[in-house]
Amino acid sequence: MYIPFIGEFKLIISKLLARPPILIYQMGKVGSKSVEATLSHFVPNQVIHAHFPSMIGKYDWKHIQLRKLLRRPIIVITPIREPITRNLSAFFTNFEMVTGARFISKSWNIEEVRNIFLQKYDNNKAIHWFDKHLKPLTGIDVFAEEFPKDIKWKTYKRGNIRVLVYRLDLEKEKQLEIISDFVGYKITEWKIENVGENRTYGDFYKQFCNEINLPSEYLEFIQSQKLAKHFWTDEENQKVKQRWLAK
Repeated sequence: MYIPFIGEFKLIISKLLARPPILIYQMGKVGSKSVEATLSHFVPNQVIHAHFPSMIGKYDWKHIQLRKLLRRPIIVITPIREPITRNLSAFFTNFEMVTGARFISKSWNIEEVRNIFLQKYDNNKAIHWFDKHLKPLTGIDVFAEEFPKDIKWKTYKRGNIRVLVYRLDLEKEKQLEIISDFVGYKITEWKIENVGENRTYGDFYKQFCNEINLPSEYLEFIQSQKLAKHFWTDEENQKVKQRWLAK
């Protein structure tokens, strides 16, 4: 007699006996699709990509939870990006969801889109991502330890779980080096995917980022949160602020 859960049990056991999964777990718009494509090309481990738990498939989620219970290794990679730039990129990616209109449905002007970004886009998602998503999954509070802003990356460990956090502005070759060391496989080149400038809104997005100005109240709010203060220096945040202030 066929018992449905037997097949599921065998699948999860086979995953437990295999190489540890590599979970690319991060807020959106931090280059994670390229990390996924690159790792999938160079390493034999299963690569899972998600921004939050509901994006992880049912069997993969059960597998991860069972690994936590049995203290089997789990590898987590979490790139991060300066939050204001990330928010702008995420806004364009989710433009239709935010506005209710397709980008190609009309001719937009920069001031109009700027106002929509400030008034309708949820700018708090990135601010709270580590506390809402990484900490509950891994038990690791990245804010509890000093982040070395000079080298722009750090590894964390709690039991069987290892986490690599690195800034997206770290040199691309250095990113490959630290990811290679972290996963234990030599990675020689990037497989680039999901570049915003290559999308339907690409030309407008580039012009928007070159010409837009943002209110100081918005910039100060984002930079007063622990995300910006923990991972970037005061001088770096000030440079970002100057970039987006009225030109």
